[in-house]
Parts: sequence; C-alpha cells; structure tokens
Amino acid sequence: MDGNYRRILGEHHMTADTKLEVERQRKTADMLVSCHARLRDQFAFHARVIDLFLLLASLLIVSLTFAADDVLEWLPISSRLGIGILAIGVTFGSLAAALLDWKASSARHDRAAQAYAAAKSALTLVGDSSTSDEVARALELYEEAGRYSVPIPEGSFARLKSEHRIKLLISRMLDKNPAAPVWLMRLRLRWGHSRRFWKAEEPEI
Repeated sequence: MDGNYRRILGEHHMTADTKLEVERQRKTADMLVSCHARLRDQFAFHARVIDLFLLLASLLIVSLTFAADDVLEWLPISSRLGIGILAIGVTFGSLAAALLDWKASSARHDRAAQAYAAAKSALTLVGDSSTSDEVARALELYEEAGRYSVPIPEGSFARLKSEHRIKLLISRMLDKNPAAPVWLMRLRLRWGHSRRFWKAEEPEI
C-alpha cells in the first residue's frame, strides 16, 4: 500500500487536485475525530452508570441482609422482598453489561478517534514544500484509519455530523463572544437554521 500514493503522485506531489484531496481528507478526518470521540464518551458514560448501579444495588443487598430488625421495620416492604428485587436488578444489570459491552465499544471508538487525529495532524502539516513521501504518508494514514477503525453506526452518523458542525460554528462564535453562554449560542444556531430551512422553498442540498 505504501507505494500506491507515491506512484500516483510521482514528482508532481502538490497539484491542484492533490491539494483539494488533502483538504477534503483533513476536514473528513476532523469530523470523524469528533464523531468517534462522542461515541467513546457516550459508551463510557453508559458503562459508568451500569457500574454505579451494580455497586449501589450490591451495597443495599448487604445492608438489608445484616440490618437490625428495628431498622427493617421502617421499610415500606419486607427485607426479603427488597433483597429479591435488588438481586434481580443486579442480575439483569450484569447480563446487560456483559452483552452490550459498553467499555469495549468505548475503547474501540477511542482508538478510532486517535487514528483519525493522527491522520488529521499529518494532513494539516502538508504544504507546498512537502515532499511526495510526506504527502503520500499523510494520505495513507487517513486510509489506514478508515480501514482498521470501527465504523460509525449508520443511524448515528447524521446526528454526530450535525453536532460536529455545530461545534465548529460555536467555536467561531466564542472567538468573538467569549463571555456568551454556550447553551445560548447553541439555541440561537438551532433556531436560526431551523427558520432558514423552514422558509426555503427548496432546502439546500
């Protein structure tokens, strides 16, 4: 694979078409870093929630098991029934955590985010003075990231792309309005874009 881009580029490594392709891949890599990072954080959050639930439920089971009778009298249900409900919850939570494996999903998307971040950095450094080997290596990093990274779920792509574009717009707005609340910027963007989309006779494609 290392020779493919080098043979294509030859001595004319920074033609207009090459510059356009480098910029296209850089923008796409930037978006995919955001998408995979968002999925990484999302799956990690789910894993933490289920871990905290299992920990809390287990502590409650132990507490009910060894609690004194006068303490148990204050409970609205019997300790035996409470322990049974908590045990069912722990069993279900453990099975869900094992089947869904959110921690492994988070780790896979973390590796994908790092791979695309490396490709983005390499593509950003490409310029008119870059050698054909440097340009080819940057393009190959992007190709390798796509080949070996976990894919983004089809049903999540549009939402993640929207979040990425909003993030870029908010970043520009913060440069000029650093004290403005981010939530207000996000609300204004959604309202303005929704109005523009609704009023358009034919939405832009």
